[in-house]
Amino acid sequence: EYSQAYLRLSDQFRQQFIDPYTKSILIKDNAEVYSRNIGIYSQLYLQSGQADYLAAAFNFAEYGRSCLLRDLQDEKVKSYAGVPDYLLEKELALRKSISDLNQELGDNPQDDEVKKALFRAKESLNQYVRTLAGSHPAYYDLRFKSTLPSLEEIQAKVPPTEVLVEYIQ
Repeated sequence: EYSQAYLRLSDQFRQQFIDPYTKSILIKDNAEVYSRNIGIYSQLYLQSGQADYLAAAFNFAEYGRSCLLRDLQDEKVKSYAGVPDYLLEKELALRKSISDLNQELGDNPQDDEVKKALFRAKESLNQYVRTLAGSHPAYYDLRFKSTLPSLEEIQAKVPPTEVLVEYIQ
């Protein structure tokens, strides 16, 4: 489905950036996309009554909010989870390498050596993340695991006589 594919790609793309300014621009741009998609899926739901459209609107709303919160909490997560500094420095170096190579690829899109180096750097980061999953599961869960509650899980927690309202700015 389009909505799940977009959210998955957006998450992968977002995680490549380390600079807070770049992340803030990406968050702002994505907020517009999320808001537009929430509106589209809401209208589709109202016209068709198909619950899949309502779930897609919910997913965009939750994902947008959780990405923003996760990016704002990055530094606190690192200290909270008790990961040694050398591992955090390694993660930062891997992310910086990917960021630099992405920039270089933007300047030279036909350069096969840069493409290969970017692929290797991403593989190194993926290996690092897999290692963290085993050695520091609390940090991995907080930093990399993007689990969102489903619409059904939220509905099950809200009593039938109450309404949950969320404002998106």
